[in-house]
Amino acid sequence: MEEFLGGLDYLILGMALTPATSGLIGEKELRMLKPSAVLINPTRASIIEEQAFIRCLQERWIRGASLDVHYAYPLPPEHPLWSIPNLIMTPHISGSVASPNFLDRIYDIFTQNLERFVAQRPLLNELSTEQLQGR
Repeated sequence: MEEFLGGLDYLILGMALTPATSGLIGEKELRMLKPSAVLINPTRASIIEEQAFIRCLQERWIRGASLDVHYAYPLPPEHPLWSIPNLIMTPHISGSVASPNFLDRIYDIFTQNLERFVAQRPLLNELSTEQLQGR
């Protein structure tokens, strides 16, 4: 395992969350990655032990990471992941375009928000500057 993980430039997790994969990647595995490695997780957050992952990024054991999943929904504004500069987080919709309902849903939200904007009412799914900055 050490030889495998130590040779990777990118570790991309693509597995289901099961009792066998929950916490599969912990401090030991994260420390096996080389400092220039990037971890990409588009599947389930809990495959990586949360506190070890946070420390890994804060202490820069690896170059960075990308998450399309989260440890809580919604991720609280005070969560430390919001303030980690070497982490990219996306809203877990990476595979949604293949859904037969995706475009209808997006157009519906757009139409509702256009009507709200014209009427000067709050928009759906709007994030404040503070939320975008993790405050």
